[in-house]
Amino acid sequence: MNEIFQNATTIALQICRVGQANYIYGCNEKGAQRKYFAFDIGFPIGSNLQYRSDNGLIDMEKSGIFDNGAYSYCPDVIMVSHWHQDHYKGAYMLERSLYRRNTAPMWIAQIYNNDERREEISANRLVAYLLKLGKIVFMPEGYCYKSGNYRLCCGTWDSKYEKIKLTEIDNHNSLLLQLNKTLLPGDCACECWPISYSTLLSVDYIVVPHHGSKYPSADEVRNKLALKTNGCGKAYICVGEENRYHHPNDDKVNLYKTLFQEVIQTKDDTNPLGIWILNP
Repeated sequence: MNEIFQNATTIALQICRVGQANYIYGCNEKGAQRKYFAFDIGFPIGSNLQYRSDNGLIDMEKSGIFDNGAYSYCPDVIMVSHWHQDHYKGAYMLERSLYRRNTAPMWIAQIYNNDERREEISANRLVAYLLKLGKIVFMPEGYCYKSGNYRLCCGTWDSKYEKIKLTEIDNHNSLLLQLNKTLLPGDCACECWPISYSTLLSVDYIVVPHHGSKYPSADEVRNKLALKTNGCGKAYICVGEENRYHHPNDDKVNLYKTLFQEVIQTKDDTNPLGIWILNP
């Protein structure tokens, strides 16, 4: 982490158009060097009909993560917020091509809990592969790394939030990355943000948790963000049209509109290389 963030300045974030999935790429300057990091590299699984070919399979050439050389450089580190395919599978697939021509990047991830869900099969393989290479670091629940204006934490599950389904624990124990005044919370609902995030002085940009789903509660969003945003900045939602989860939730979109000057959805963006935040 120090190789990427210590004494560094983030000069750009790229929020790419990948359907209902996360893909956020960053570039840091450290003196005369540039370091690249990815916070989730998602893949539009079952999420965006316009990216599908006639036989129902993903059309690689039309999917946003493959457009116009978006992967012309390999990240030095990949941070996977949690083990759902829409947050890591793009990187897993590209491991077989681009990454093998470069030094394999280090992966930093939520602790992996194996279960029998079908979507975790590829995660099993990925974790085993990365363990064999010695290229994965697991962050325990509640852990927080700090360096300058950067903070990488793992969400903390609280049993008092019984209204959140237990099947959502993977989401809500996501990693959260704060850099300067930009917050990338993965799928972690505000209820599960670490206590340290209550000390944020300002958030000018946020990639909305869980693609704008009905979680977290409106009260928690206001408690965590309202005093910090003061109606400034922008909220970004990584989401594709006609996704099967019907994200984003209209009530949540309207809520974020009251907190931020502008709410931007990747499904509305026409640039295949996505949305850029300069000097986030």
